[in-house]
Amino acid sequence: MRTNEKGLTLVEVLAASVIMLIVMGIAFPMIMNGQKTAKDIQLQNDMRTFVDIATADLFLKLYNSKESDFQKKPERVATSSETNELNGRQLPVQKKAYFETENGEKTGLVVDEDHADQMLVYSDGKQIPLYHDDFYISSSSYIEQTSNGAYELMLYIGSEKENRAFDLQSMLYVFDDERQMK
Repeated sequence: MRTNEKGLTLVEVLAASVIMLIVMGIAFPMIMNGQKTAKDIQLQNDMRTFVDIATADLFLKLYNSKESDFQKKPERVATSSETNELNGRQLPVQKKAYFETENGEKTGLVVDEDHADQMLVYSDGKQIPLYHDDFYISSSSYIEQTSNGAYELMLYIGSEKENRAFDLQSMLYVFDDERQMK
């Protein structure tokens, strides 16, 4: 007769293995989803930083300007024949998303001649360098005057590496000295 009963029976080992597999089956997808969410948040933060750097000079220039400073103002002119696809959405290409002074200096978003699906940021006629290899401003971005005289800036930021897009809306206010003089 054996008196040494140390260890686990086969049933106990199988029960423990099944319970551990169930816990791992629940925990693993949660961990993977958490990593994906963290990556998405990091991507959005990087895109926001990119937008902040890209538009800081633009906002400062427009904030310190008057309506009479600009000969030409942005027009939301788009045709359905020219579109970009971002996140599965077909968005029209914008041609005039900038302000222009009498001497031809542009401030705003100008379509890149080398990459027609992308826009460059200009302030006082000078291109603002965008220091990021992955992100770009889509040529579907626009500046449009609203009914209250402010300008709506809609930026569509794309990531080539992640194949994702992000949109950011801002309101710009330019002092309307022309209305004040009437």
